[in-house]
Amino acid sequence: MQNIIQLRTNQYLYQNREYMSKMDDAYFYSLLQCISILDNISYVYMTYSIMDWPRKMQDEDDLRRLLSITFNKLANLRIYVSKTFMQYFSKEYSQLGDMPALRETYATTILDRSVERFSTANLDKESEPLFSSMWKIYKGIQWWAFPEPRLYNWHFSYDEGIKKFMDLCKQNPNQRRDNLTSGEFEKMRATNSKKDL
Repeated sequence: MQNIIQLRTNQYLYQNREYMSKMDDAYFYSLLQCISILDNISYVYMTYSIMDWPRKMQDEDDLRRLLSITFNKLANLRIYVSKTFMQYFSKEYSQLGDMPALRETYATTILDRSVERFSTANLDKESEPLFSSMWKIYKGIQWWAFPEPRLYNWHFSYDEGIKKFMDLCKQNPNQRRDNLTSGEFEKMRATNSKKDL
């Protein structure tokens, strides 16, 4: 990460915005590799903590200590990555480059499927509090978790709530993040770049 930052800083001097945008994307995706490795390590330790350590450690206090030490270290790494990310990689020059970094938080399809399954089971009313809670959990990252309004220019504000969002999803069943073509993606990038100028 330090090498990426150093290269980025040195090469950005006296460059125009277009060059900066391309370089920002390149370094962004390099940083993503570091984040991806950290994510995988986190998943591995999560699996250990559920499947392996409880079998091997009979003393619950020892297990708690092990979990505390392990996940505190992972938390410190996440804080470091987050600070680096916020300090060196501007949203201004990576308008949509953040999408792959947050693939795991994408929730529209999960919401779609869940609503359909509860509806099939005749549990529409009972499932409303669940979906309402889910919407609240994603509140700080709705821009990434439910990106369709910005990707397809829906007339929608996240403050309008989950019901309006789900209605728009029903009205636009083919407009999902993963259905966005590379041509549409590039067109959006060009539009966003012009807005910055």
